[in-house]
Amino acid sequence: DVYRRTLEVAKDEVKGRVPLIAAVMEPSTARAVERLRMVEELGYEYAAVSAPFFFSPRSDAELLAHFSACERAVSTRLIAYNLPQYTRCKMSVDALLTMYARGWIDGVKESSGDGAFFKNLCQRADEAGLPVFQGNRAVFVDLAELKAAGTVPVPANVDPEVYVNAWNARHGDSDKLAQLQT
Repeated sequence: DVYRRTLEVAKDEVKGRVPLIAAVMEPSTARAVERLRMVEELGYEYAAVSAPFFFSPRSDAELLAHFSACERAVSTRLIAYNLPQYTRCKMSVDALLTMYARGWIDGVKESSGDGAFFKNLCQRADEAGLPVFQGNRAVFVDLAELKAAGTVPVPANVDPEVYVNAWNARHGDSDKLAQLQT
């Protein structure tokens, strides 16, 4: 299977130098659990898990049931992956905080593109100790002010050095940050 082979190649290339995060985005909870078991079998430490995209949760209770089933199925550490534009399910801040309080997730990758939601999530997550990663378009000054744990933008796969430098400059070196941000 292409998914399995992709995970194997990534693991082989990284050779344990950094933790790997496998994306688990499936149409149902049952399929997500199957993928998570594969991820665990391959030795991945983390999995970024989205809401199911076909059988989309319609309430926090349904979303919590999905993550509960995923968490119970494996020892792999989970990161909630909020991308409602693809799953038709926007994870609420309350649901995310509940998952964290229950020990089901270790962080959130927030990719909705909703700036007000991201700000609210960061503020409430900071109080709870929940790490939040921005997954869309990184605005590094905002990330520093909001105490985000990091960013996971797609362009960083092409030019990671620019994003590492911008992240490292987010506190204090505003000229360098402005130059890197453009």
